[in-house]
Amino acid sequence: IDLLLSVSRHFGLAEKFRRVTTPDFLLQTIGEGRSAIERAYDWLIPIISSHAEIIHRIQPNASCYLLLRAYGSTEGEKSNELLDLTKPLLSHVKGCLTGEQGERHAMLAMELLMSDIADERVTRRVCARRV
Repeated sequence: IDLLLSVSRHFGLAEKFRRVTTPDFLLQTIGEGRSAIERAYDWLIPIISSHAEIIHRIQPNASCYLLLRAYGSTEGEKSNELLDLTKPLLSHVKGCLTGEQGERHAMLAMELLMSDIADERVTRRVCARRV
């Protein structure tokens, strides 16, 4: 593992993989659905924080989820990183909801927001209403 990390740092492989869009390694690594985004959250936030342009590559439900976490998180540093990203996230989510990225993306974004608004957990409802 140390050798792999050393080679990655030396050749800048992480940065090169982040920039590749065909195939999109980032999206393939994240996966689809809320549970995939929840699993990727810990490593995705630092990447998006340092490369905000990635927001436009992620799926609308991922943007919505990150936006919901930004408004509902109490995890200190991660919450601050998310709040710094709120403007681009809001823009991306708005674009998704208004159909700029197609009907499928609008439906995915709306489905996540509506499920949180109707959730029995108070925290999810509060965060969704803030968004």
